Amino acid sequence: MNIKDYFEKNSFESSQLIVLEYDKINDLLILVIRYARTQEFVKWLQGEKKPESPVSDFRQITFKEVKEFKSKGILLEEKGEKIVYYMKNSEGSFSIDYMKLNSEELKMRIPLTSPAEIEFNFKSFSVKQKFGRGIKRKNENEWDYVDVKTGEIFDFYDPFNLIFD
Repeated sequence: MNIKDYFEKNSFESSQLIVLEYDKINDLLILVIRYARTQEFVKWLQGEKKPESPVSDFRQITFKEVKEFKSKGILLEEKGEKIVYYMKNSEGSFSIDYMKLNSEELKMRIPLTSPAEIEFNFKSFSVKQKFGRGIKRKNENEWDYVDVKTGEIFDFYDPFNLIFD
């Protein structure tokens, strides 16, 4: 997957940051987001298609050989050799303003709401993707998320089973 093409073709504006894990020992940075720019979601926002819940596009982006990781305005926790942000355990949430890639240096800058931002250099990346739909539980104000391909229920705050508290 070409790094420059991927980040040019995918607009991460308004996507929710669900998980940030920076593994200092293995130089890995994992971001889990709920991607906001799906066609179905945009149609749902515009009122063209109003199911109770549109399909959500969850992505796990793993940046490899990460160096010079910096953050500001986001409260990160030290968990062993990892620095983490879990939306599940936080008082507030962050949306991505945009992802700015300097493709010559492979430097990424990600401004977030509130104002906050993260910045880092990397050598390569990979992406996992999962599509899920929120289903309201009967007689409750809570939702389950169901994988549209497998039918399995998963945790909105941990769609790729990364969090081990």
